[in-house]
Amino acid sequence: MTPRPCGDGSRRSAGRGPGGLPAEGADATLGALTRSQVQVLLIVDDPDDERGAWFGATPSRSPPTGPRSRPWGESMPVQGRLPDVAVRAALGTSAPSTSSTRPPGVLGALLRFPTA
Repeated sequence: MTPRPCGDGSRRSAGRGPGGLPAEGADATLGALTRSQVQVLLIVDDPDDERGAWFGATPSRSPPTGPRSRPWGESMPVQGRLPDVAVRAALGTSAPSTSSTRPPGVLGALLRFPTA
């Protein structure tokens, strides 16, 4: 498997998800959720994780994380905890989620189809 870097330092490795690629890390996973590409959301919710993400009226329109990231086309964006925003987006695309307690702060997904 060959890891490819993503914008947030996360990686996508060939051949690990149903569509051929998993999403690993916050930005890659939120991007895949926005494209309704997630088959299963993989999340470890750490109560001490203070990372945030933006969301709007449409659950799946969550942009990558960052101080200037806001939901596209949303007039009243809201910021929430990253794990909560990811689960909300997964529910909005009918993707089930699975959680664990270790290792803390992990966010990823198995994809329905590869990114073009």
